[in-house]
Amino acid sequence: MLKSGVIRFILATLVILYHVSGSVFVGTMAVYCFFILSGYWVTYMYEAKYLKGRYPIKTFYSSRILRIFPVYILLSILSFWMIYIYSPEKFEAISTLNTTAKICFFLSNLFILGYNQLTIKPIVPAWSLDIELQFYLLLPILIFFVQKKNVRIALLCISTIITIILSVFYPQSVLARSVLIYLSYFLTGIYLYKEKVKFSFRVELLFNILLISILIIHFSLYNSHIYSAIKSVPNYEMYFNELLGLLAIPVLCNSTYNKSDRLDRWLGDISYVLYLLHWVLLIPYNFYVKDLSKVQRLPILMIFLVATYSFSYVIFRFYDKPIDLLRRKWLEENKISKSELP
Repeated sequence: MLKSGVIRFILATLVILYHVSGSVFVGTMAVYCFFILSGYWVTYMYEAKYLKGRYPIKTFYSSRILRIFPVYILLSILSFWMIYIYSPEKFEAISTLNTTAKICFFLSNLFILGYNQLTIKPIVPAWSLDIELQFYLLLPILIFFVQKKNVRIALLCISTIITIILSVFYPQSVLARSVLIYLSYFLTGIYLYKEKVKFSFRVELLFNILLISILIIHFSLYNSHIYSAIKSVPNYEMYFNELLGLLAIPVLCNSTYNKSDRLDRWLGDISYVLYLLHWVLLIPYNFYVKDLSKVQRLPILMIFLVATYSFSYVIFRFYDKPIDLLRRKWLEENKISKSELP
């Protein structure tokens, strides 16, 4: 049985494979799964830990900022540096933006909010951080409303309808690049947590077989006329990834019940660095392989993968982990229950 940390590490790896290959179209599905897990775990932490503290909302947002921003800021700086060296045309594109667009660009790169609306993204995977932060802003309100089961179900149904409408009819709209189109995934995680849902082994196995079978069929048809015809359907990749995300729900849900060990926590924690860092290194990788055949790319691909996982470990071990330990220590010091207030 897979644990949450292992799953997050696998999901981050799927995103890497998606970006480096351009053909393993499961990167978006991985992000959907991240959103479901986030809905589950963030709600759990908010109710089980933050609400019992002295200043729950302040502590919650401070903790989330300390968890997300240090790694993001560091890798954003590295990304700008890589773009300056290997892709200077993007800097030229930024310089051609009007004043309002430039202000929005720099504010979104600094504060993340609005990042998914940008046409130029120094770290493309960071679009999901924008969505994540929007979810955090809504969380206290959602927590207030989801206490009753009928409201939880209603919100999940409404958000699913919104996801379908935006996906089918307005996939290029501003709202389709906001949390609204993804809220159903977060609410799915919230629902799984609040209802204490646990799937049987047979159900999880069935869904996993369906998921793997669809992937095998999908990739076995790759480069065929059938695949070309299917892929020509507007927004096919989005629908395909949405289906995969739904099929992954049982394994995601059951992973939350599997007790985490040290290795699992380590894999889960490093997955965040891995998720962002690979894009930074992908910039020079794309520069060096742009004129090479797939066979010629293999040695450079191996170097890229080794460098991605190695540097992810270094950044996690000597930068992210020490900061996170300080964050956790600060949280412990702020664990003053409301009953202890004078």
